[in-house]
Amino acid sequence: MAIKKKRSFYDTIQEYFNDMDKEIDRWHESMIEGPSWNHKTSTMEPLKDMRVTPTEVIVTVDLPLTKKTTLRVKPVDENILEISAQMRRKVTFKEMGIIVTSTCTPYLSGNLPRFREHIAWSESSAVSFSNSVIGARTNREGGPSALAAAICGKTPNYDLHLDENRHPHVKIKVDIDMEFSSDFGALGYFGGRPILDLAGLVSPEVIPFIRDEPAIENYLDDHRADFLVTFPGWYPYLTSQASLIFSTAGSFSPQLSGENMAVYRWRDR
Repeated sequence: MAIKKKRSFYDTIQEYFNDMDKEIDRWHESMIEGPSWNHKTSTMEPLKDMRVTPTEVIVTVDLPLTKKTTLRVKPVDENILEISAQMRRKVTFKEMGIIVTSTCTPYLSGNLPRFREHIAWSESSAVSFSNSVIGARTNREGGPSALAAAICGKTPNYDLHLDENRHPHVKIKVDIDMEFSSDFGALGYFGGRPILDLAGLVSPEVIPFIRDEPAIENYLDDHRADFLVTFPGWYPYLTSQASLIFSTAGSFSPQLSGENMAVYRWRDR
């Protein structure tokens, strides 16, 4: 039988002071050495102070969480000095004032945009929800463009941000009373418009052959798919076997080395 050693009073006190030292270090990092993030301009502000004396110019620079022994100062030209140092650890998004929700449904975790508010979201279902249900305005952003918008506090004013692009092309008249949120899900379920999800969320049976294009071709044929909606580069073989009928033809995604979403006619190809 194992015998648990009883902790001494000294061990308890020592652990208490160790924990206190850790808390003091964390407080010092967050209050004294924290990154100087300017919430108003959404920029890092490393330059803290500059004083000019008769014999020298004294510049005080805020380099948070850096190793002092790695500090390097290099003149770039007569007006610019380059100051660099290695980080002791990475600066987290939270320390920059960023709220990290890590969710596909940010509107359910406190990030609920206002009607007609311009936002920059990248999660596909959240983009549809914000544009249609909330009435906010966002395009389907990629990761780099959404991050750039978060840092700059601005997003390009094109496509679904503009009034002229927010008119529906198809209107569906529903002759029933929609009283509960579940009614809308039932409408989609019984609407006669089934979806084959090649990402495997709605159609998990595709996961074993999710990147096997000939197998997906057979899958689409077996289920009598009418259309294929995808990025051309994701399934080059499939898109070469179908007829292109629509492309978003945007300019922003290709500028970020991405593609435009396209719709292909699959049935009767």
